[in-house]
Amino acid sequence: MVQVDSLVGSVVDGRYTVTSRIARGGMATVYRARDNRLERDVAVKLMHPHLAEQPNFTERFTKEARAAASLSSPYVVSVHDRGVWSTTQGNYAYLVMEYVDGPDLRSELTRLGSFNLASALILTEQTLRALADAHRAGLVHRDVKPENVLLTAPLPPVRLFEQPIIHAKVTDFGLARIVSSTTTAASAPLMGTINYVAPEIITSEAASPASDLYSVGIMLYEFLTGELPFQAETPIATAYKHIN
Repeated sequence: MVQVDSLVGSVVDGRYTVTSRIARGGMATVYRARDNRLERDVAVKLMHPHLAEQPNFTERFTKEARAAASLSSPYVVSVHDRGVWSTTQGNYAYLVMEYVDGPDLRSELTRLGSFNLASALILTEQTLRALADAHRAGLVHRDVKPENVLLTAPLPPVRLFEQPIIHAKVTDFGLARIVSSTTTAASAPLMGTINYVAPEIITSEAASPASDLYSVGIMLYEFLTGELPFQAETPIATAYKHIN
């Protein structure tokens, strides 16, 4: 269900008219908006104002947003613009991205419980293609999870031996790194996505392309079984299972 909040109707930086709220997370809220200059719908991700108060956040955000915008892949959500919007409520660092008119994989897992083998393998392949393009460009995602994989349409029913046509697009390249590097350990996003985090990130914060592949492996397990391979009552206990 699309939710409405006080920013709906606002014009970000005099260009992007916010029409509805799509989702809200720990570090940002995503809105559907209208690009008044190019007359097209876009997605605007507004980082929460408290992040802009963190040392070096805006500088790191701009650097990572520029790197993400350089990616060109049919399996990556395109980044069109970035900036900092000053309002009476605070400063919002923002990204303007391609609007993908479909659910994310978390919503589809919630709806279906799990995926058939054909759909699971196609989704995994398309996610890996996005990551391969990013890794060749020197970008490590660091936060691969179902919430960060968008679909152009809901998953269709698949008949036996039918090859599904699925268009998955990965989003949020680089954002996990800048948020975790400019916030305290207590407020960093790692704990929120611990179910998909590679052991080396937990133990040393050393992320590499292999760390992204580990997360994809966790997702594939969940696609097929409807469950996570490592679960515990607390994030720390879950992290222990990943490591050991």
